[in-house]
Amino acid sequence: MKGRGPHFKLAIDQHEVFKQTVLELQHNRNGGRIRGEDILQLMQEKFGVDCSIDTVYRTLARVNLVWITGRSIHPKVNLEAQETFKKTSKKL
Repeated sequence: MKGRGPHFKLAIDQHEVFKQTVLELQHNRNGGRIRGEDILQLMQEKFGVDCSIDTVYRTLARVNLVWITGRSIHPKVNLEAQETFKKTSKKL
């Protein structure tokens, strides 16, 4: 008899590969950010996992990725200008 706890769609030994694959997907994205639907498609194609969008977000949390870490950097970003702005702007 199986336990009553959650039955994970992605095996524990696949978690690190999954995390790296998601980060690679984000890194290769030109502008914009990846969405849950993008990761759902990735899980289906690369890992053979058919699941719901809720499972995608639970799996992301399990591998310590939250939606805010999934944002890409705009291709025309000027990080130096942003840091200068942060240092010179008035604090409220």
